[in-house]
Amino acid sequence: MTHYSTQEQPYFGIAIFELGKNDGDGCFYREDCYLIWAGNPAEAKTKFERKAGEQEYPVGASDDQSYVKLAHFVDLAPVSDTVQTGTADLYSRHFSNIAAYRTFEARLGGDGIL
Repeated sequence: MTHYSTQEQPYFGIAIFELGKNDGDGCFYREDCYLIWAGNPAEAKTKFERKAGEQEYPVGASDDQSYVKLAHFVDLAPVSDTVQTGTADLYSRHFSNIAAYRTFEARLGGDGIL
């Protein structure tokens, strides 16, 4: 188990990636969530951008036309609760249109995942 200094605090980051299909025909999107330990917001941002960037790769050679490209950094925020052990509230996001949220969230009746 990794231990962090008492000066570091957890941050929660969300990034969206574009994923190209193997046959080169269209794309999908992926949402990734990150838990980042840092001493201040600027350090957290740097670590978040670096870690998310590690997921990217260009269009493949030959028949493989797949790729992963960072599309958006959605948010980076301090964790809402103390993270020690057990259960913690990591992140809260507020919105005003549940119908719009349902259209993209497959688990709430929206479009299929793939």
